[in-house]
Amino acid sequence: MARRGLYVALAAAFLVFAALYLNAIRPNWKITPDSMTYVEGAKSLAAGQGYREFGNPAPLFPPGTSALLAAGWLFGHPGYRLMNAEVMLAALAAAALCFFLFRKTLGNTGSATVALLCLGSTAIFSASTYLLSDIFYLLLSLGVFWCYQRGHSPATILCTAAALMVRSAGLCLAAALFLDALRRRPFRWTAVLAHSLPIGLALLWEWRNRHLGMSYSAGYLQAEPWVPASGHAGPAALWARFQESLGYGRVLEDLLTNGWTAELTWAILPGLILIALLIAGIVRLSRGPTPWPTLPVTCLYLAFYAIAIGAAPPPEVRYLLPLLPLFFAFLTSGFQQVVAATGARWLFAPAALLVTLYLVAGFQQDLDLAAFDRKNPFPGQSIRFSGNEDFQRIALWWQSNTPQTESYACQHPGIVRLLTGREGVHYPLSQPPEKVRLAMQVAHTRYLLLNLKSGDDRKLSSLLQDHPGFHLLRSERKAQLYELVD
Repeated sequence: MARRGLYVALAAAFLVFAALYLNAIRPNWKITPDSMTYVEGAKSLAAGQGYREFGNPAPLFPPGTSALLAAGWLFGHPGYRLMNAEVMLAALAAAALCFFLFRKTLGNTGSATVALLCLGSTAIFSASTYLLSDIFYLLLSLGVFWCYQRGHSPATILCTAAALMVRSAGLCLAAALFLDALRRRPFRWTAVLAHSLPIGLALLWEWRNRHLGMSYSAGYLQAEPWVPASGHAGPAALWARFQESLGYGRVLEDLLTNGWTAELTWAILPGLILIALLIAGIVRLSRGPTPWPTLPVTCLYLAFYAIAIGAAPPPEVRYLLPLLPLFFAFLTSGFQQVVAATGARWLFAPAALLVTLYLVAGFQQDLDLAAFDRKNPFPGQSIRFSGNEDFQRIALWWQSNTPQTESYACQHPGIVRLLTGREGVHYPLSQPPEKVRLAMQVAHTRYLLLNLKSGDDRKLSSLLQDHPGFHLLRSERKAQLYELVD
C-alpha cells in the first residue's frame, strides 16, 4: 500500500511539473546570439532556401536544431509559439525517456526519481524556454543510450548522427561509441566501420566550416576563443583553460542541488557527499546486482565531454545540462548502494525530504522565471533579448531617434538587426579605441552600441570614458550608445 502511494505521489509530481512546462510556452522569442543562427536557419529551411542566416550560409552550428525548429515555423508563421512548444515537449519527452532508460537498473522508484529530478531542475526548465540546441541534444543523447542498451546498432548510429547534427558535442558521443566498438570481442570490422560514420559526418561538417572561415577547431585554438585577432593559443594558455575549467565542480554542485548550496560557506561538505554518492553509484552500476550495460560507453563519453568543455572556458551552465540525467542516475544508484550496504532503510525518509525540498525550490524558481517571461517590457515586440533588456532599450531608442539610413557597430549586429530592422557591423574585438574608430569609419557607421553584460564591451567602455573620438549619447545601467566625434 505504501509503495502504491509513493507511485501515485511521483506520478502526481510529474504531472504538476508537466503542466508548469506546458504553461510556460510563450509566443515570443527569447533571443540569444546562438539562437539567432538556429531560428534564422529554421526560417530559411522552411522557405526552401537552404541552411542560411541573413542570406549567407549559416556558420558553425550544425543544421539539426534548425531543421527541427523549421517545422514550428512552417505550421505557424511567425512560429515562435510552436517552436517554443517543440522545445518544451522535447524536455518532457527527455524526462519520460529517463524512466525507461534506467528502469531495469534502478527500479521503478529510482528511475522515476531520476526523471522527476530532471523535470525539477531549474536549469533544464530555463533551457526549455530558449530556442537553442540544449534540450534537443539532451533528448537525442538519451535516445542513443536507449537504443544502445537495447542492442539496436542501426538505430544507435542514426540517433548518434542526429545528435551530432543538433549539437557538435555529439562528437564526444560518437567517439565513445566508436572506441567501445573497437574494444568489443569478438572484434567486428563492420561494427567499427558503422560506428565511424557519425565521426565522418562530423569531419565533413568541420571541413565545411573551415571553408567558410569559422570552425570549432580554429576557435578553440585561438588565444581568445572566437577572436581571430588574438592569435593562436600556446600550450601554457591551453593548460590554463583546463585549470579554469575546475570551476565546473561548483557549477555541477549548484545544478545537482538546484542552487541550495550557492550561498553556503560550508558548501564543500555537501559537495563531498555528492562526490561520494557519485562514486558509489558508478561502482554499483558497474558490478551491482543489476549492472548497467551502458556504463563503459557512458564513462568514455563523460571523459571526452570533460576534455571538450575544458578546452572552452569559462564554465557555462548549459554545457553540463545534457549530463544531468546521468549524474542524477549515479546519485540515485549511490544512495541505493549505501542503503543496501548498511541496511539503514530509515535513510529513505531524509532522502525523500531532500528530494521534496529540491523539487519545491525548483518549482518556485520555475514559477518566478515564467512570471518574468510573461512580463514583456517591450509591447508589440515579438523578440526579447532576455536578461539584456537595457541593451534592447538602447537599440530601440537608437532606432527611433536616428534616420533610417544610419547603421551601427556592436558585438552582435545580427541581434540588433532583428530588433531594429537595420543592418550593422561587428566592431573589432580586443582592439584599442583607435582601431575600433577606424573600422567604423571604413564601414561608414558612426554609432557604437555596447552591452555592459559582455566582458569585451565592458573593457571597451572603460577605454572610451575620456576618449575624445567618442561621445556618450545615451546610457542605461547595463548598456551604452556612443557616437563618433568628427
